[in-house]
Amino acid sequence: MEFNATFIVSTISFIIFVFIMNQILYKPILAIIEERKKYFEDNSKVIQNNNEKAEKLNTKYNNVIQSAGNDSKNIISKGLLEAKEKKAEIIKEAKEKSKKIQEEELKKIHTERENLKNEFDLSVDNITNSISEVIEK
Repeated sequence: MEFNATFIVSTISFIIFVFIMNQILYKPILAIIEERKKYFEDNSKVIQNNNEKAEKLNTKYNNVIQSAGNDSKNIISKGLLEAKEKKAEIIKEAKEKSKKIQEEELKKIHTERENLKNEFDLSVDNITNSISEVIEK
């Protein structure tokens, strides 16, 4: 294999080409790649922070929802208890009123019965007197 001036010129051309390409193309591309890498690292930190904040907010949201659920259950149970107490009170009042009405009606019946008995006794006395008068005559 022979080495001549063409080989040396080609080698020098290649070295100059690589140097120019390094200055013009490779360094800017490497700088852009480095910037993008830094951008992604910074954004990954922001994303991680945002994910942590979102997790905290989600936990807080779940706690608020659970608390609201517990509060609503307490309100419902309190309302049911009040409704049961009111129902018992209404039933008690209705029973007392019914008992009073029943007692009044029984008194009326007894009074009417006594009146009818007295009327019957008077009628029997009148009939007896009439029969005795007829028999005596």
